[in-house]
Amino acid sequence: MAKQKKEVKEKIISVSRPKKATVKDDGTVERVPGQRAFTDEQVREFRHRVNVGGEKASDIASEMNVSATTIQRIVSGKSYADVE
Repeated sequence: MAKQKKEVKEKIISVSRPKKATVKDDGTVERVPGQRAFTDEQVREFRHRVNVGGEKASDIASEMNVSATTIQRIVSGKSYADVE
């Protein structure tokens, strides 16, 4: 019985390890849910481009292949609030 529990535990551990993001042939990035899509540097750039440069969040969103809401949440600080 103990051996069976050990085998199950080992399987769970190997499945739960995080995978790295991969770039598909079409250039889009496939990432693991729960991991950040953007680096801190990208977040700062988005905020600067919208707040200082006057660029539209929707333009950045199209460039990054995400929704405008995603960029708006980043710019407003609702997402990535820990990034200054």
